[in-house]
Amino acid sequence: MTQFTGSSSPLVLGLSKFPYSKFTDKTHTDLTIRCQGREFYAHKIILATKSGFFFKACDPKSPWIEARTGVINLNEEHPVMVEAMLEFCYRGEESSFLDTVVGKLGGDGAEAELRFYVHLNAMGDKYQIEPLKYHAFRHFEELATESFNAQYTGYGKPITPAGVARIARDILETTHDTDSSSDYPLRIFFLCELSQRVDTFRRSKRFTAEADRIDGFWETTSKVNAEFGYRLRHCLVCGHLQAEDLRLKVSCLILCTRCGQSSNAIAWNKHNSRIDATAMEPDTESEEERSGKKSSKSKKQGA
Repeated sequence: MTQFTGSSSPLVLGLSKFPYSKFTDKTHTDLTIRCQGREFYAHKIILATKSGFFFKACDPKSPWIEARTGVINLNEEHPVMVEAMLEFCYRGEESSFLDTVVGKLGGDGAEAELRFYVHLNAMGDKYQIEPLKYHAFRHFEELATESFNAQYTGYGKPITPAGVARIARDILETTHDTDSSSDYPLRIFFLCELSQRVDTFRRSKRFTAEADRIDGFWETTSKVNAEFGYRLRHCLVCGHLQAEDLRLKVSCLILCTRCGQSSNAIAWNKHNSRIDATAMEPDTESEEERSGKKSSKSKKQGA
């Protein structure tokens, strides 16, 4: 299938810099996109050169009714995501949509940003905009890696265990199981990262409760874990974080790629079990449970 990676013609480049006013100005436009009560005004030539979907929808020879009416209904989408997709088609890497959508799709901080990129990736896939898929995955990968390691590095925005489960739910709902990592790199990347840490996250009641509500969650993470067979581990000496092959025999030596220290798998696992036990954010109990324990303790001391 033809890959629509954009056009560098002077006409398209000129229109892409047109002051579109968030697609609310109908002047000089020839396409209307309707979504849940909102209307976005755009140019067929811009979207047709960026998207396989819009190429077909705007082709005068197409049997699609939208090609004749100049009106496309996308009511199944979130208006925020439609606006983000359109802005990317016009501005590419210069798009500033993240500043206006954080929090609108649920969650806050790193969770909101990551969930936004999950849905942006899905829009790129559905409407055949390959650069948009790549843009979403690249930013998602960078932010997710930073957030997953924030509790160890002290850098970046950490994600709560419940937030991780909600991100996983969005990914499983917007992508499909596939053997090809090139089809859904975002799905493969996140599930691999999650499977490496799932034992730690399972200590959180909130994570487990969210995960239990997701169809196929445990089966999918188990499948990924069995297929890729890696887990992140910290060096006993320098604390460097690296992937350890779980299929290695416990007697095998594991070499730290930073300091060169080697230890057997048993020692690595014991060391990291202590780290995992203290790294988990204390959200396994509710505020009421903690308050109840404090009250009980105070009564015992008073007696």
